[in-house]
Amino acid sequence: MAIDKNQKKLLFWLVIFAVLAFFMLSTYVNNFTDSSKPNDNMTTSNASNNFSNNTSTTNSSQIPKSTGPAGINESELKKATQATKSAFRESGVYEFDDMSVSYNQSNNEITVIISVLDTTKGLYAKKMAETTLKRLNEEVRVYNSSIKPHSTTYYGGLYDECNLTIMVVPKNNMYDSKYWYISQYMTKGTHRNITLKKMYASGSMYI
Repeated sequence: MAIDKNQKKLLFWLVIFAVLAFFMLSTYVNNFTDSSKPNDNMTTSNASNNFSNNTSTTNSSQIPKSTGPAGINESELKKATQATKSAFRESGVYEFDDMSVSYNQSNNEITVIISVLDTTKGLYAKKMAETTLKRLNEEVRVYNSSIKPHSTTYYGGLYDECNLTIMVVPKNNMYDSKYWYISQYMTKGTHRNITLKKMYASGSMYI
């Protein structure tokens, strides 16, 4: 069967269009494949590191370590303080108002401040200070059993480990030192007798 001139032209252009279509399809496929590959600059190691950085928690070495007295941490000291407060309140000691306990690591010193009602008797304030120190020692022992328990004339092993400042202040005059019942410093291990300030030690049991 003979092919005329027009049919030859049509066949020629069909071949040209087929070649162009094949070339365009090949280029599209190659570009799509290349775009789906990982970036050459992003190695497996880099990708892993980026994932770790995005999902990991703070490195443990970056977490500040809490420090407290006698081998316990700050959180445990707060819990021991709260337990001591609760013991006073639950016992119905109405003279007791509040207390705070802080620890200074640089000079290894515990500061215990007790606020009481302004009508509290002097000798009762002294007894409260002694009782507070002993009770705090026992609450700290919950977290470090190697600390020695208190006794009649011994406040407890906590104060063998740390220097101590003990203060008892009236609730409404706590910022005026002349009204403080007790403000006393003890070097660790001394367990000295707690003494009232002169105005409360003169025989009067009231302010």
